[in-house]
Amino acid sequence: MTLTFAKPQYLALLLIVPFVILFAVRTKTRKQNQRRRFASDTVSARMSLDIHPLIRGAKWLLISLIFAALSFALAEPHYNEKIERVKLRNVDVIFLLDVSKSMSATDVPPAATRLQLAKRKIRSLKDRIINDRIGLVVFSNRAYTLCPLTIDKNAFVFFLDDVDTRTISSGGTDISAAISKAVDNFHYQTQTEKIIVLVSDGEEPETKRDPIAATREAAQKGIRVFVLGIGSKDGSHIDETDPDTGRPATSVPDMKKLRSIAEEGHGLFAEWSNSDSDVKKLADYIAVAVKPAILELQPRSKAIEFSMFTIMPYQVLIFLAIILLCTETFIKN
Repeated sequence: MTLTFAKPQYLALLLIVPFVILFAVRTKTRKQNQRRRFASDTVSARMSLDIHPLIRGAKWLLISLIFAALSFALAEPHYNEKIERVKLRNVDVIFLLDVSKSMSATDVPPAATRLQLAKRKIRSLKDRIINDRIGLVVFSNRAYTLCPLTIDKNAFVFFLDDVDTRTISSGGTDISAAISKAVDNFHYQTQTEKIIVLVSDGEEPETKRDPIAATREAAQKGIRVFVLGIGSKDGSHIDETDPDTGRPATSVPDMKKLRSIAEEGHGLFAEWSNSDSDVKKLADYIAVAVKPAILELQPRSKAIEFSMFTIMPYQVLIFLAIILLCTETFIKN
């Protein structure tokens, strides 16, 4: 492992450090000469007792270190990892997670809500997908990309954990919009197997668009659609009022629609279970479906494995410069 610089031209700023030192020496000499012009050596020594020489020296040393740290930080040092040959599957998987109000139903014990169960299932399926890029789209009556396609599974989990039924403020459900958003997220300039995993209860009380048509369009682009249905057949009350009856609304999953989406998307439908049999079923089928896309021993730099939470050397230097700057302000001038 070697340390290299992305912008080595900024290292030229290190030339400022000698000038800072020369300026400190010149300033000290000039003050001494000025005092000697107006006072004897004894009086001049008494006038300079308020600042210890070590404190004054520490102040200028800190200023020099601040300039040096910022110079290195601007040069962006990073580790240049050795190239290794690894076994990759050229597969992109985008999860579509339903965050509509119906996902707050409590008919999936021991999970607290359908959404909590859905998130747990996605985490489990994510762990079974090895060396693939994954992304996350959440939707209710609109769809948003929370995590674009990435190999950084820590970032994916970070966004997934933060999702709840308030992530999208408006109500309703539009599976068609979610599928279209996922289709837009794939990179078509690369030869990859493209997969959508829809996790939803399938309930769309007021939708005006046909999710089957959106699935058909995705299939025409070579995208497979897999579906995991969440919710019991009898449904459950949710924290909303039915405008027609004035009573608590009831959410009943539409497994028939979800099954049709999977069939139209040349994928597989799985209904939730308390065990991980549903996740295993999907993972095994995906593995078989994308087997021809496995690439043997592709060269890849380990440097791309840095996650969004990895502390890079230049970040440490910036932090050090801030600490030094704060310390310098406390030194009596």
